Formats: sequence, C-alpha cells, structure tokens
Amino acid sequence: VRGRRAVTRRRASVCQGCGTRPVRRIRGARYCSPCVGRMPKKDCRECGESFHPDRMTGPRCKPCASAKAHEKRVGDIYGLKPGQYAELLAFQGGGDAITGQKPRSKRLAVDHRHSDGEVRGLLLKHTNLYVVGWLESFDDPFAILDNLRAYLTESPAKKLWGDAVPRQDVS
Repeated sequence: VRGRRAVTRRRASVCQGCGTRPVRRIRGARYCSPCVGRMPKKDCRECGESFHPDRMTGPRCKPCASAKAHEKRVGDIYGLKPGQYAELLAFQGGGDAITGQKPRSKRLAVDHRHSDGEVRGLLLKHTNLYVVGWLESFDDPFAILDNLRAYLTESPAKKLWGDAVPRQDVS
C-alpha cells in the first residue's frame, strides 16, 4: 500500500529445548521456563554458584562474565590493573566519590583528567558529565562553586525583597 510503512513485528524466540514455547523473558534466554526447570544446574567456574543453563555463558555465569568484561574494558581504556576498580570502589565506600550515592543499576563511571588521563575516582554518570564536566569548562571552577554557595545561602531575591519573597504554593 502506498504511503504506509510496513509494520514489522519482532518474532518471539522459540525455546531451543522443546521448540514450541517462547523463551523466558530474561534477556539472552534460550529456553522456556518449563524446560529450564527440568534442566540440571551448572556451576560457575568463577564464583562456584549454581545457575540454570540460560544464565551461563560457557563455563561462567553471566554476572561473572560481565564483571570480567568490565574489568578488561576499564583496564584497556583507563589503565587500571585487575582489581583496582573494586579497590577504589571499596575505598570510596561503594558509592560516588562526590555525593556518596550508591549506583542503582549501572556501574560507576571512571572519572579522569582529560589533559593527562590520570584517574581521579568513580562517579555516577550524571555527576561525571553534568557536574564535573561542566565545572571543568570554566577557567576558575572554584569561583563558580563560591558563587553557587553564595546563591544558595543568600539568593538575589532574598537580598532584594527580604522577607517579602514570593513563595510557590506547595500544598
């Protein structure tokens, strides 16, 4: 039909065990829930825990494989030796070096100075991009921080109007 785009539907993957049912809703799954329930669990070579076959990538479980890949990536890009990311994370108390917030779903970003590549710490993605990255764009970031502190403690509106500052209805 002219003028209409063809609607393409993504076909559900079929279980490799029985060949009839759709696979489980876990990303990267190969088997349906009944088939996985009947299969024997496998032990992970790295952590020693037992997992269903579709939670394994070869001899390792997916979390261990992901951790190994992450360790290799931060080593290749930032020059961290194996275990240094985990060591720095533990030293920071398991959270962002500036805010202290713990990551929810993604790992902390490795913050580094762009001029010489020196690693400074681990930050949440937003802290790294929108706070540190923004401050680095100024010639004197500490003057900006001083201005920010002054703004938050004694705002221009407070200086101008005193106690008659307009307020938003928060009820």
